[in-house]
Amino acid sequence: MSTSNGTAFRIRMLASFLRLPLFGWSLALPVLGILTASGSVPARAAFAVAMALPFQIVLGVVNDLADMELDRGDPRKAGRPLVSGLIRPSTAIRLVVGAVVVAIACDPIALGLSLERSALLVVALAATAVYNVYGKRTPIPPVMDLFQGIGAGAFAAYGAAAAGHPTGRTLLVALSVVVFILFINGVHAGLRDLTSDFAHGARTTPIALGARPTASGSPYIPRRLILYAWSLQCVLAILAGSQFAATCWPAGLRSSRPRCS
Repeated sequence: MSTSNGTAFRIRMLASFLRLPLFGWSLALPVLGILTASGSVPARAAFAVAMALPFQIVLGVVNDLADMELDRGDPRKAGRPLVSGLIRPSTAIRLVVGAVVVAIACDPIALGLSLERSALLVVALAATAVYNVYGKRTPIPPVMDLFQGIGAGAFAAYGAAAAGHPTGRTLLVALSVVVFILFINGVHAGLRDLTSDFAHGARTTPIALGARPTASGSPYIPRRLILYAWSLQCVLAILAGSQFAATCWPAGLRSSRPRCS
């Protein structure tokens, strides 16, 4: 293997290990919170965005640690560094612990003491880790989906608390993130991994609601799962409408024409 090929391979493995294709999501969460904050300070906002790195490590690496045995049976995931043995679990654990300690320690050093902000950061990291460890190992999978949603929603709220002051719109955004995770993880991702999860006895929301793989390759999707998915979509639509109203109506009251600018 040439030097350039070896470097490219290491970069690909690092990107896979840290789940870098998902890093945009980790970055988007604090940014969403920052956009809802009042009195936002650019330097503080930049720090909040930087905290996406430790959040990303917990989001991706803990998931691979918890699901190594399950992922070995999935051809799409068997080549990941932890699953294939290229990176030792002990190394991954040290990275996760270090990222969490640094994040929790650096927040009060950089931004000052704040119980609210520290609590949001701890909840974001802890709830995400709990989902990754127990997400496919509980009799009631939607509860674990909720934990992941709470982790993501708390991290969005952390962005607002770090940059300035959370507002009512911060709460609406955080709730929207929670419901979005319930849908995207509990429905979309669960159906994507249905064959592998079912074969290895995993407990996910689609499986708990009766979804099953079939010989044709197309999953059997029961009405209960369809109703669950549409219910979440309706809640998301209500939250989006509430966010629109909270943003636009006050501006409309101050002028002759409603506007959102």
